[in-house]
Amino acid sequence: RKLSKIPLKVRACRLAIGPERGWFYRERELLRSANFHLVDLGDRILRVETAVISAITVILVKIGQI
Repeated sequence: RKLSKIPLKVRACRLAIGPERGWFYRERELLRSANFHLVDLGDRILRVETAVISAITVILVKIGQI
């Protein structure tokens, strides 16, 4: 699921940015067990620092802060 496509009706959220190699299966399972929803930013693999800025921007737009 793409982050830009999911509805966000929260005022705060937690964000876990994965490494450029992606999350391993066990890491994804741990995130799911901690109630994280796994989403992506698109088909391109972004550098971590770019992914952080992109994800925060998408979230802020979706919750009406930008």
